[in-house]
Amino acid sequence: MCELDGCRADQLERKNSWMTVAEQSITEKRDLRTGTPVWAAYRQSPIATQVLLAPLKTELLIVGAGITGALLAEAASAKGLSTILIDRRPPGHGSTAASTALLQFEIDTPLIHLAADIGLETASRIWRRSFRAVQDLVHLVQRLQVPCDFADRRALYLAGNRLNAAEIEEEGRLRRGAGLPSPFLTHTDLVGMTGIDREAALLSQGSAEVNPVQLTAGLLSRALSRGCRVFAPAELAEVVASSSKVAMVTTEGVEMEAKTLVFATGYELADGVPAAGHRRTSTWAFATPPQPRAIWGSAELIWEASDPLSLHPQHQRRARGGRRRGRRCDGRGDARCPAAQQGGNSAKEDQGLAAVARCDGRFRLGRYVRRKREWSAVDRRPSRYAELLRRAGLRR
Repeated sequence: MCELDGCRADQLERKNSWMTVAEQSITEKRDLRTGTPVWAAYRQSPIATQVLLAPLKTELLIVGAGITGALLAEAASAKGLSTILIDRRPPGHGSTAASTALLQFEIDTPLIHLAADIGLETASRIWRRSFRAVQDLVHLVQRLQVPCDFADRRALYLAGNRLNAAEIEEEGRLRRGAGLPSPFLTHTDLVGMTGIDREAALLSQGSAEVNPVQLTAGLLSRALSRGCRVFAPAELAEVVASSSKVAMVTTEGVEMEAKTLVFATGYELADGVPAAGHRRTSTWAFATPPQPRAIWGSAELIWEASDPLSLHPQHQRRARGGRRRGRRCDGRGDARCPAAQQGGNSAKEDQGLAAVARCDGRFRLGRYVRRKREWSAVDRRPSRYAELLRRAGLRR
């Protein structure tokens, strides 16, 4: 009895020592998005989560139940590893819910620029790996038959203020030399195919679109069927790693142990992640009501060699998004962007911001007749969003 009491006393002392540090999460807390994500308009598949009440041991513990955590859980459970995910939010309700869900191998740094920085051979290998990663994800979705509105897409990379027509042509030459499918389009080719008035563009095969929340739910469902468990809400307060295991405690004082710990927390970084070598920026996006057909070409994903970056996906709803430099990626940063506040909702039933067939930096604004024609336009300069929305009748 005394030995048992001593054991309980040791456990209580250890728990009390954990509780002295279990006052706040080891990962940042950010207001990741404002407005209503477009994916919230679609039916969501519920994911069975559990409440973490007792100590647990597992081979792999993943912090974050978004798309990255779901991919890790599916892969680990397929290999037979005992896997646990924890998240402070319901699965897929963090950064994943605000994703534009463009599956593109084209990374933000053009191959022509990356080759100048680190050499053509290394740069080409990075681009090829990105291409292979997208193809692997496409094959995974198709093999598992995850219901996520998957659609193959081509991508148009338009000349802009970062790469002019000659540089776009050279970019295409380097890509094709690396084995990447990116033919060059002249101004005449581009206008004839899409009606977009730009100097030049690259047309790339191998892109796709998905509903990221549905994809996350589908991958987690596969993992759960193999014994994976998801606990939410739950978050870590302390982590102590040794050569053989990782000991953890949650903000509620529950102890956990794993052979491997992975943080898949997106923009909410864990304590200790070096600040050098990366930065986080705010992005914005808005979407129209569902469209009966492609507004340009064959529904290509359009983005431009410009800074700030602009993205134009087409998938049922026409969406537009971009990135702003030097802004905080939190609620205060997003709140300064009226377009972000619009979220995925129509501000009025039968009028809205509409789109220009021309993408040369000069935008026209107009009202559209519902189900007949829609324009949309946003200037690339964030400082003009409020004025554009006011003139379009969406804001007063």
